[in-house]
Amino acid sequence: MSVALIALHFIVLFAISNAFTTHASSAYNQNGVTDGYDQLADNLLHGHGYRFYPQTALTMMREPGFPVFLAGLGLLFGPAFTVIKIANVLMAFATAGLLALLCRRLWDDLLVSYIAPILFLLHPGVLLAECRGGLEILYGLLTTLLVLLLYKCLENGKWGSYILAGSVLGITVLVRSVPMFFPLFWGVYLLVGERRRSSAAATVRNTAIMILFMFAFLSPWIIRNYSLTKKFVPTASVMGVSAHAGQYIDTHLFSGKPWWLLDREAARERAQLATDAGFHFEDDFYYQTFYQSPDELKFSKFLLNRVVGEYRQHPLLFVKCVSLNLVNFWIAGKTWLATAINLLVQLPYLVLGFLGLRIAIRRRLGKIVAPLLLFMAYTIAVYAPILAQARYSIPLIPFVSIFAAIYLCGLLGKTSTEEQLDTTVASAGVMDDRGRIADEEDDQVLVAQSRAGKESYMDLRPLAGVEDENPNQRNDVQISFVIPAYNEQNRLPRTVLETIGWCSAQKLDYEIVIADDGSQDETLKLARLFEARDSRVRALACPHMGKGSAVRMGMLNARGRYILFMDADGATPLDETIKLLSALESGYDVAIGSRALHGESEVKVQTSIHRRIIGRVFAFFVNLFAIQGIADTQCGFKMFSHGAAMEIFSRQKTLGFAFDVEALFIARQLSLSVCEVPVNWVAQPGSKVNLVSDSIRMLWDISRIRWQHLRFKHNVSLSSRAVEMARK
Repeated sequence: MSVALIALHFIVLFAISNAFTTHASSAYNQNGVTDGYDQLADNLLHGHGYRFYPQTALTMMREPGFPVFLAGLGLLFGPAFTVIKIANVLMAFATAGLLALLCRRLWDDLLVSYIAPILFLLHPGVLLAECRGGLEILYGLLTTLLVLLLYKCLENGKWGSYILAGSVLGITVLVRSVPMFFPLFWGVYLLVGERRRSSAAATVRNTAIMILFMFAFLSPWIIRNYSLTKKFVPTASVMGVSAHAGQYIDTHLFSGKPWWLLDREAARERAQLATDAGFHFEDDFYYQTFYQSPDELKFSKFLLNRVVGEYRQHPLLFVKCVSLNLVNFWIAGKTWLATAINLLVQLPYLVLGFLGLRIAIRRRLGKIVAPLLLFMAYTIAVYAPILAQARYSIPLIPFVSIFAAIYLCGLLGKTSTEEQLDTTVASAGVMDDRGRIADEEDDQVLVAQSRAGKESYMDLRPLAGVEDENPNQRNDVQISFVIPAYNEQNRLPRTVLETIGWCSAQKLDYEIVIADDGSQDETLKLARLFEARDSRVRALACPHMGKGSAVRMGMLNARGRYILFMDADGATPLDETIKLLSALESGYDVAIGSRALHGESEVKVQTSIHRRIIGRVFAFFVNLFAIQGIADTQCGFKMFSHGAAMEIFSRQKTLGFAFDVEALFIARQLSLSVCEVPVNWVAQPGSKVNLVSDSIRMLWDISRIRWQHLRFKHNVSLSSRAVEMARK
């Protein structure tokens, strides 16, 4: 698929685009640099400074990010426009990669993270933007990265994340100044909508950090502008021009003239206004480029005051312009034909996006997508009172594609949550033909859990007036099942129900400990509904710090003589529990499921080839840096004696996915016996692990394990009695 997409983009850029340039260039500015960016870059390359013409004054009319980027490309590779096209393609695919990471944070269906980047890369507006020298592709890349970092800030609330977000915001504003005031809206959103995540003081501090680092990146531009005008100019001096052009075009939009002609008429009117006001300038048929830098600011202020005065006299004109710009933002082209084509292209994406947003809201995930919607709404609101056209919407196409992908995944066979729960209960074999329970007390608990889960998905009403079947705390537990969960509202109910059913069939004395890793969906509410109905289920709420942190919390709070942690996806069948339990009862301290051992012919492991390869490479580095002699450290199915679990996980420091390696490393250092047991395993969809980025983080974590436990030998001598107790 990736090869096909790359091939498509290069065919469009170097075959189709060149063939139709003469027919479409006037409507879409193909195969050329727009808005004077080439003039600025050329003057930079020839040592004339940041100006449109060598004879005119240094300008502030354009943010410096994109002209400097073009100048850098020209310096490295020459002035050929082909270089700009290739750079646009690379940036578009980088945006698609960031988009996939963003999807994984927003939605628990892995398929969305594949479909959304494809929709983005196939959008005709994106393909056209790659064919011209505009800033849309670069700006879209930066805004996608910015939104991804905002979600990271929301998840951990650390000031370091806000430093990074503020830095990226500063670079983004240097390309286009639209998001400069977004941190203020972000701070208000955190204070109002996310007040439970952090205190008001922490929110104010973090927002201030973001703004501070944004201005740190803007400071060279601000200092330069102040030296020219003695004015504070953090962005570009084009506000007045844009406001005038927007008002003129929207006022005359239905006069029968095309957009481009109205735009030229507005430029001629500005030239006449500048002449009448006594300004000296170079008229380039659109922008007025002045011979003195302060005149640029004065004329922009003059135009802006003129536009605001018109709106004050005629408030309905302002309403009309804003309303038209909300539409123009998505479809307005240089000609009526281009506008019609834009409508045909954008409308399906917008409809699919709206339907996907509706699904998110109906699933009560509005709070998860709220930051993304806030950024989109803010961006549109900036353009609405000034000037809007379809190319301004290109940087938002990645976000529209996310919601469109959510809806398309629903069309590809995803059932509703209520249907999934009905299927779960039916597949567990606990209901008879009348919807009643075949067995008695234990099975009644199972069905009560299923109904609690279903009700939570429908309207999340608390279970009022329902008596607990097992009100007394259970102190003598044979096995504790620890299930770490992050955004697992779809898979967790089935896993819990299957575990309850299996344990009841095996007549085991058990408990289930669900350790929620700060989920942003309804996972924790579901876990608490299960807990409210049955004392054998417990829910732990952990801050979002990583799977290792959630497992540690669950293991240290488990009460069973044996403690098994298992993944919420149910990739390892519960029948494999017997193998691990037998190993511990025979004298081992730790028994771990292995997908790499094939000592028994009936063991089957179903996974993809690339996962097998990455697993083998990772195992090599584990043996190199941490522990030797264990074929598979990462299978999410491990059982510990209670004493061993307390000794190991009280020392655990790794918070991410590499915690398994550290746990086994600690077991070796404590001289605890470890048994690796072959188990059946089937890869499940919806994995939270990114095989590329998470593997890199895991390699970094395992390289630090020995360093983190340098003083471990000393600790072992102090804990010898505890180790002996663990063995007992």
